[in-house]
Amino acid sequence: MNKSALKKMSTLFETAQYCHSILPFWRPGYLKVLSRACHICRTGRFEPYEAFRLGLFQPNFPDSQIKNYTSRKNTTKLQKLLNPVSWEPLLRDKGLFYRYLMALKLPMPKLYAIFFQKVPGWSPQGSMPAGRAEWEQFLAKIPAEEFVIKPCRSAFGTAVKIFQRTADGFTDTDKKIFNVTNIYNMMRTEQRFDSFVIQERLRNHPEIRRLSPSEFLQTVRVTTFIDRNGCCRILFAFFKLIGSNNITDNFGDGRNGNMLAAVRTDNGRLEPAVITAPDGKGAIYFQKHPFTNIEFESFEIPFWADIIALAKKTAVQFLPLRTIGWDIAVTSEGPKIIEGNMWWNPLNRRQWKNIIEADLPYNL
Repeated sequence: MNKSALKKMSTLFETAQYCHSILPFWRPGYLKVLSRACHICRTGRFEPYEAFRLGLFQPNFPDSQIKNYTSRKNTTKLQKLLNPVSWEPLLRDKGLFYRYLMALKLPMPKLYAIFFQKVPGWSPQGSMPAGRAEWEQFLAKIPAEEFVIKPCRSAFGTAVKIFQRTADGFTDTDKKIFNVTNIYNMMRTEQRFDSFVIQERLRNHPEIRRLSPSEFLQTVRVTTFIDRNGCCRILFAFFKLIGSNNITDNFGDGRNGNMLAAVRTDNGRLEPAVITAPDGKGAIYFQKHPFTNIEFESFEIPFWADIIALAKKTAVQFLPLRTIGWDIAVTSEGPKIIEGNMWWNPLNRRQWKNIIEADLPYNL
């Protein structure tokens, strides 16, 4: 059996399992649910877990609304028509990304250093720490009470560490005690990643904390698209809220406690927030923040006009990449760029896809 046939069988089996969780296979109507689910995946190019998580397999989900949902495969196809894949490292590697932002003098977290396991590092002061002794000396003199260490090429918040200076050295978010030797060893022996950025820890704007009281950074995703006339448009925006004990605002599959709230791009006001249902069967919406009881639709993101202006200004500087999802922190000093995402995930129920397709000279 060839790989294509095996893939089809695997997809059918996975779809059947998800449908069984909605309606047991021995119950009348199961085959109808399965047939509809297979049709949705085939015509919309959805992976089974993706369509199930969006709630599309639910028998009461209106067929007329499915056209408003876009699969990750179709999104990636559009992105590949707009972005040269060879430029991916500029966004994917945080070391390259932050150095480029620095050269453009764009607002970002202060970059203290870049650490490499096999070659000397780099700092804005021009030093190139190398070896245990030099790095330990450098870490001891970082000019901040708090700092963040991120792998240059990680995603989804993997292996992000936040350190706070104490009388005994440093503590992380789990209150574990570190000294400079421990921190150096952590970076030097990490098996998954071989380079790290060491940067300023940013704090949320007071209004952001009033809405969502996590002490960790919660960012706005603003997705830009530059048309063939060089005009930059905002496709959509959403606010990423930390709803549990997570230290990052990554949404993941929507079941980690974090939430997403779409932002009205004309005025910065939020729409109801969403999570994935604990059983994975579709979305749950919140009209109010579950911790503070503040209505989402009454809340306006601070510095909204500045955020939009920053996203558009930055997007033009990253041409020939034409569509990027920017993660922007809202601080008391204004917006600051945290990340750029070439392979951004679709925000379903938004008609951004039609804007892009109208501008492409290709048959999709």
